[in-house]
Amino acid sequence: MAALKAFRISDIFSSPYVRCVQTVEPLARARRLKVKPSPSLEEGHGLEGLTEFLGDRSLDEVVLSTHGDIIWELVEDLVEREVIKAGEGGYEKGSTWVLQVDEHGVAERARYIAAP
Repeated sequence: MAALKAFRISDIFSSPYVRCVQTVEPLARARRLKVKPSPSLEEGHGLEGLTEFLGDRSLDEVVLSTHGDIIWELVEDLVEREVIKAGEGGYEKGSTWVLQVDEHGVAERARYIAAP
C-alpha cells in the first residue's frame, strides 16, 4: 500500500467477494477506515457498477476494489475515449488505476500503478 501513501483517501469500497475485501483491508487498517461492501463492484457488473461511484459528486478520493472484468472494461473505455493510449497500464491483480473524473462522472485522466 506504499504506492497509495501520497493519496488522501476518504472511503474504501469493495466488492463483497472475500479476495477483493482482503486486498484493501491493510489499507483500511492503515488509514483507520472501514471497508464498505458494494454489490455494484461485484464481478459481472461491468462499467455500470462503476458509474454509481464515478457519478456520485459526494464521493471524492475513494478507493474501489473490484474484479478484472470490470477493470478490463474500464481500460477499454479509457482507450476508446483517448484518455490513455492502448498498451498503457494493465489489468494485473493488485494493480491500481487512479482516476480523475469531471463533473459528470466521466474519467478525464487516468494513471496506472503496477501491483507491488
